[in-house]
Amino acid sequence: LVFSYVGYSNQKVEIAGRSVIDLVMQADITSLKGVVVSTGYWQEDEREFTGNISKVEAKDIEKQPAYNPLQALQGRVAGASIRQASGLPGGGFTIRIRGQNSIRPGGNEPLYIIDGVPYPSQSLNNPTTIIGTRSSPLNAINTSDIESIEVLKDADATAVYGSLGANGVVLINTKKGKANETSIDLNVYHGAGRITRTMDLLNTEQYIEMRREAFANDGFAPDQFSAPDLIDFDSTRYTDWQEELLGGTANITNAHLSISGGNNYTHFLISAGYYRETTVFPGDFPYQKGSIHFNLNHTSENQKLNFSFVSNMVRDDRRLPQSDLTSAAVRLPPNAPEPFDENGELYWSPSSTLYVNPFALQLTKYKAITNNFINNFNISYRLIEGLEIKSNFGHNLAMNDELTSNPSVARHPILQFTGELVDARNKVETWIAEPQLQFTKEIDKGQLKILVGTTFRETTSSGLAIRGSGFSSDVQIENFAGASSLTLDSDTYTQYKYTAGFGRINFNWDSKYFINLTGRRDGSSRFGPDNRFANFGAVGAAWIFTHENLLNNSSFLSFGKLRASYGTVGNDQIGDYGFLNSFRPAPTPYQGEINPLLPTRLANPEFQWERTRKIELALELGFLKDRLFLNASYYNNQSSNQLIDFPLPAATGFTLLQGNLPAKVRNTGLEFMLNSTNVDVGQFRWTTSINFTAPRNELVEFPDIERTSFANTLVVGEPVTVIRLFQNNGVNPETGVYEFEDFDGEGISDPEDRQILDDLAPEFYGGIENRISFKGWSLDFLFQFVKARNTNYISSGLFGVPGWYGNQPTVVMNRWQEAGDNTDIQRFAAGSFGEVPLAQTRLRQSDAGIDDASFIRLENVALSYQLPSQILDRLKVQNARIYFQGQNLLTFTDFEMMDPETPGALPPIRMGTIGVQLTF
Repeated sequence: LVFSYVGYSNQKVEIAGRSVIDLVMQADITSLKGVVVSTGYWQEDEREFTGNISKVEAKDIEKQPAYNPLQALQGRVAGASIRQASGLPGGGFTIRIRGQNSIRPGGNEPLYIIDGVPYPSQSLNNPTTIIGTRSSPLNAINTSDIESIEVLKDADATAVYGSLGANGVVLINTKKGKANETSIDLNVYHGAGRITRTMDLLNTEQYIEMRREAFANDGFAPDQFSAPDLIDFDSTRYTDWQEELLGGTANITNAHLSISGGNNYTHFLISAGYYRETTVFPGDFPYQKGSIHFNLNHTSENQKLNFSFVSNMVRDDRRLPQSDLTSAAVRLPPNAPEPFDENGELYWSPSSTLYVNPFALQLTKYKAITNNFINNFNISYRLIEGLEIKSNFGHNLAMNDELTSNPSVARHPILQFTGELVDARNKVETWIAEPQLQFTKEIDKGQLKILVGTTFRETTSSGLAIRGSGFSSDVQIENFAGASSLTLDSDTYTQYKYTAGFGRINFNWDSKYFINLTGRRDGSSRFGPDNRFANFGAVGAAWIFTHENLLNNSSFLSFGKLRASYGTVGNDQIGDYGFLNSFRPAPTPYQGEINPLLPTRLANPEFQWERTRKIELALELGFLKDRLFLNASYYNNQSSNQLIDFPLPAATGFTLLQGNLPAKVRNTGLEFMLNSTNVDVGQFRWTTSINFTAPRNELVEFPDIERTSFANTLVVGEPVTVIRLFQNNGVNPETGVYEFEDFDGEGISDPEDRQILDDLAPEFYGGIENRISFKGWSLDFLFQFVKARNTNYISSGLFGVPGWYGNQPTVVMNRWQEAGDNTDIQRFAAGSFGEVPLAQTRLRQSDAGIDDASFIRLENVALSYQLPSQILDRLKVQNARIYFQGQNLLTFTDFEMMDPETPGALPPIRMGTIGVQLTF
């Protein structure tokens, strides 16, 4: 018998009259043999591929309790910088594949393809809702259903997507059934999480000292309105509000059940999943997700006809506070009173609105329910040997309903608030059809593959938001009939049409030399009639030099490949109808009878496609039978004809005009991936995977930039992510107020003095993963590292002016108190006017507001035990595994705030889960 499996070494075993054979397969993890990568249109052996694709498989995704696919990619993919927006369950993520190509912030999202269907890259949240953290559209995917995630980066890999792949492509493929006996797989885990760190804040004694000193500095006495913390609150009371509001335990539960089976011709998989996670905040704020996944594959007996159908249905239910309680936790005075009085009612300061009871949020409601449906049908038929016709049909419907209610009891009685309700609904629907023809021909020692096809796509988006106010009673707060006033906040509808023709020629000679030519002609409805179509293409080549006779039998160098690619792709992420004039109804009728239209945007039918030229050079080396494998890449991407909104003078009556800038943005970088088999003795195996990325972004040229409004934000020769800052010269020892460098010599601190440059984009990043296995035990741990800068407590937006109502970090006690003091903290101030608050505003915009936020994070630990066959026989199960998974366990950083990645929001939660997986 010959035993073989992808990722494992083949083994031959003689039967020798035995009816039962016990065998342990030897993993061949670092070898690329048999590893298949996909561009969505074709698949290839990774060794023979001319482009750059990073692949993360289910076995890695399942090692962590991730609710979002991007969360599973952090620290695992070279060239992909992924940042978490907050630790709130269902929170958003930002991904940048090889940097920011477009000056326009909204023009840098990658293309998401889920089972062949394009998926929205923008959040489905309505912008009128109050919740501070936008959710990620990929939350509406169950990570337990994912088979693999592939990130396409260079021109050769992305050119087949034309304009859609300018910022990279993220392909998500869900699980499929396999040809085997029907089996049932159950995977359940449960766990808990808490925040990792808190800030050092003033205690009650320090806080009262700060406040009284601030009033003394300003020369007026505190009263009940301006200082309830000094007049009404108990001066001996102390509460650690970080512990009260952020010190809870978040619970997480995930259950996934799947049934699969089939024969050599037809196989299926159907699964159902449930995910629930709560917050560390007081109160019941659950995030829940339910999913159903179905996959069917069929091949005819003559192997000519193949078809597959995939359906994913996910309901994402997000019920969270209307604002992140992190701000309240760090700003509430430490002597603030108990949030509830003796009658169990919310406490409010009798004469001041400065005190905002944080537990009032428990009386408000925010719920966002997203229903996501993805369906895909693939069919192919082999007409003759080497000629195949196929087509892909897909449909995606994502609907998001948000309800935000604010009853009157959640606001201070002094405000006489009468309640408010916002109902917002958004829908994005996409369908796609891609007929294709593929030809394969063996030519002597070579193989020729030709692919031609077309794409037809349409996306419609609609949104509606209604606001009601003036409720006579909180009982009817979720019924618009009880509102005295209704306002239409937004009502939108857009339609996007896209079509393309594409072709690809691939030639492989003797498994040594490879060339890949790709071309695509795109048409987008987002451009004027004369500029809708554009041509894009790429060429990729590779040479496996270890297949040459000179190196074919080398015992040291087992694999060597040189590859290169060059091509152009486009970008049309500019929104719809920008080439047309647009209007909106006037708020009031003209002369009481006529309903006029007001212009809102100037037409510009001349703007054209943004273009990105991509170059890559790479070297792949395998040593000692691939026990050590290195992949090193250099990329150079240059984006030109930048699509941007030009600011216009107010005298024109318009604020923006959409058009092309003659600017060029270059992204260069080095990517390294190293896989090694450190130990492979008997049943003990230890492997290591390392990825490292050093990116560089630069605004290469911008003619006449000094004559545009961008002269105040962009700098030629610097990254487009650069920020301009004042230079903080410290505290004047005589006045006790911050001073800033007067670069223009005008004697005052004005915007022209913002000459200091800083950049919050990462300088380098990567991950180190180790896998250790012995008999039935397996241990995996992943470290993520990032070298970057970020906003500190001064500019994070969490704190006000030291001396104002609200707590502060303990560092502010090193303030200036009298003439001659040398310190970095200016004097306290209680009022909102004067030189001290103005200087504090300047400080937030200065170099003092940015710190080194580099960190090394133990991102993930997974320990599992596979039960031996003797126990499995007793349990009457095919497979049983118990495991522990930890997420965000340790963070090593000198950054002073809670987390270097989310300085102004709830930090990522440290999570630990215990689970069991059974196969029947």
